[in-house]
Amino acid sequence: MAFEDEAIVVLGATGNQGSAVIKYLQALNAPSVYAVTRDLNNPRAQQLAQVFGAELIAGDLEQKDSLLQAFKAPGKPVRAFCMSTPCMAATGFVANADAEIEAGKQMIDAAKEAGVKHVVFSSVAACDADHAPAHLKSKRRIEEHLQASGLSWTILRPVAFLEIWARLHPPCQGALSGLVKG
Repeated sequence: MAFEDEAIVVLGATGNQGSAVIKYLQALNAPSVYAVTRDLNNPRAQQLAQVFGAELIAGDLEQKDSLLQAFKAPGKPVRAFCMSTPCMAATGFVANADAEIEAGKQMIDAAKEAGVKHVVFSSVAACDADHAPAHLKSKRRIEEHLQASGLSWTILRPVAFLEIWARLHPPCQGALSGLVKG
């Protein structure tokens, strides 16, 4: 990798996306990977530190000041993997698109204020479609804020993750999480 003098800060580190990013970066022998988590004692956070070599930083997606500090913590230029969720702690993890938009904008503002060199934002496919539900359109509002921020950025628009289906649909005869077993 060409980022020896930079840090990579991963938000949502203990979730499915963030932890997958950290594991991938570790496989590439990326130096200076930082995992941002609300709870430094969370077993998943501890695993990221102990097994995958990530440095843990306290930060909360709903608290701009904590994200600003997380982006500044490495003490060197930062590239960041950012994500958002409509299920924020402040709303009891109930989907709330407005809360996601607010948190997402604060995340981008904190990255800009901290001087982050590049932001990779994980959005969702079809977030700009007229028929998209509010919890998808919220990602588009965050994308727009990122695009207008003046930061260097990359937006990823994945479709639904299989892990989500595994939680929503219990296994049944001949199928696993809605997938037909062959």
